[in-house]
Amino acid sequence: MNRLLIVEADGGSRGNPGPAGYGAVVRDAATGQVLAERSGFIGRATNNVAEYRGLIAGIEAAVSLDPFAELDIRLDSKLLVCQMDGSWQVKSPELKPLVAAARAAIGGSQARFTWVPREHNMAADALANRAMDEHVGYQPDFEGLGGLPGSPKALEVAQAVRQSQMAPSGAQRYAGLPDEPTTVILVRHGITALTVQEAFAGSNLPGHDLSAEGGRQAAGAALELRTMLDVPWAYLRPPVALLASPTARTMQTAAELALVLGLEVTPTASWTEQDFGEWDGLTKDQASQRWPGEVERWFSDQDYSPPGGESRTAVGRRVRAALRQLTADHRGQCVAVVSHTMAIRAAIGAAIGAPPSVWFGFRINPASISIVRLWDQAHSELICLNRTVARL
Repeated sequence: MNRLLIVEADGGSRGNPGPAGYGAVVRDAATGQVLAERSGFIGRATNNVAEYRGLIAGIEAAVSLDPFAELDIRLDSKLLVCQMDGSWQVKSPELKPLVAAARAAIGGSQARFTWVPREHNMAADALANRAMDEHVGYQPDFEGLGGLPGSPKALEVAQAVRQSQMAPSGAQRYAGLPDEPTTVILVRHGITALTVQEAFAGSNLPGHDLSAEGGRQAAGAALELRTMLDVPWAYLRPPVALLASPTARTMQTAAELALVLGLEVTPTASWTEQDFGEWDGLTKDQASQRWPGEVERWFSDQDYSPPGGESRTAVGRRVRAALRQLTADHRGQCVAVVSHTMAIRAAIGAAIGAPPSVWFGFRINPASISIVRLWDQAHSELICLNRTVARL
């Protein structure tokens, strides 16, 4: 007989939508012992989104403890219970990807969903409130903008600021370009075991998974992006699409963004990392021992290809083509892309006309956010480079 685990999950939003957090507890059904706790702050979100984030975190914690266990999932939200057991349809576009993520987390496990009164779910509720309490400074001070968020004056001022920041610079205006560029948010994946070793990790599929720290970095990047989208002075429109390199580490990072953006992830091969050929998985020292002088040449020669691999120049051609496709498909819109160091460097290089020979001058940290805006191949700009946070 399979082990039975109890999952208690909850989430809350102070403002609905407003600053939101989630909590989850996993117990042994036989003893009541707490086996795992999960909590997190997710920025500005609704109660329902926060509740689903708690549900997903609780399921993932339980499955990681015992992938063969039966799950008794207890929630004080009738909406979640009825949507997850299939008795209610999921009509909200915001919730559909979260429902899919929760069902994917269950995988092959047997799970039943039970509604419980709020007083029977206090442990998860306390974790969610603690997550929100730890980020009480999240809400920006809107007094200088004429009032609280949502007030007519604040909205009027925010819209004026947004329009100013979204408009082309003087160079673009005098070039006679339209006012609506394509905005591309570039997010690097979180760390893996190879990142820590400073090893070559290229386009091979599926590649390494995120480490535990890499997963926390990915969640932090998602939260930071959500914050950037929420504050009234932001120059960003909400993304209409979320693309990701098909490697495991980028798809796992993109999954965190999908939860806060309410978008499905589209694997896109043109955003893979440079192909390092026979160097893939080797540290730089190991590659240097087997191919003396070749790693140094790779750093200095943009046209050099590692054995069986791809040159930086070739990466640039591939990424420029991907950017052209984005500008054609999403004129005047915003798109988020989860990718890799060299591919992101190539996108920034394309935006500011920097050749591959200088790309190593762009620092792209794990789980960092960079942003470019594109009118056409001759007119583009770098908005943000390597915005990196450590919140979780």
